[in-house]
Amino acid sequence: MLGISNITVSTKAAAGATVGNLSLLDASGALLTSHFQLTENCAGFFYLNGNSVVTMRAAIPPGFYPLFVNGVALHTAWSEDSIFVIQVTST
Repeated sequence: MLGISNITVSTKAAAGATVGNLSLLDASGALLTSHFQLTENCAGFFYLNGNSVVTMRAAIPPGFYPLFVNGVALHTAWSEDSIFVIQVTST
């Protein structure tokens, strides 16, 4: 299962602010050492820094932004794709 620790960020967040951290779990729920990549255009608002989803710029307009993520385990044959919707709030 591909997961993210948080899906909400404020429009007041600075560029480079962490939105949430990605994780990849196997069928038993064990955390896997993984590589992550964004698989679609994130409208120029988000990027990955290791396993962290980070804001690309400040003052992202409030709204909902889809984030298409692929996670691949490094030491075992396991991969997942997922879509997360990041909510940017005005507060």
